[in-house]
Amino acid sequence: GCFQALLFALLIRVSEQRIHVVHATLGETVILPCSTNQINSNVYWRYGEKTTVCDIIKGEVDFEEQDPVYKDRVESFPLEFAKGNFSIKLIRVKRDFEGIYTCNFPAKLHPESVKLKIK
Repeated sequence: GCFQALLFALLIRVSEQRIHVVHATLGETVILPCSTNQINSNVYWRYGEKTTVCDIIKGEVDFEEQDPVYKDRVESFPLEFAKGNFSIKLIRVKRDFEGIYTCNFPAKLHPESVKLKIK
C-alpha cells in the first residue's frame, strides 16, 4: 500500500537524477561527463554536498572557490562549452576523490551526478 507507493516515488526521483558511474585507478586521469542543451549556462561542479571542484562562469573556468584538494588537478574543455559539453578531467586521482560529483546548472532542476569509484 502506502509504503510501496512511497518507494516507487523515491525510485522515480532517483532515476530523474541520472548517475553515471566512472571507474578509475589510483593516480590516473579520468573524465567526469556532463552535458546540457543550455549552452550559455554557468556550471558548478561539486563533490559531495559542498566541496567546490570548479565553476564555469560565462564560458570561463573559475577556480577561485575551488577546494585546495583539487588544486592543479582539474581541467576542462573550453572548446566544447559551445556544444554544451561541460565535462571535466580529474588529474592524478587520489583515494579521497572517490564519491559523488554533481554538475549543477542554475536553470536545471536536477543536477547531473557522477559517481567516481577508485580501484
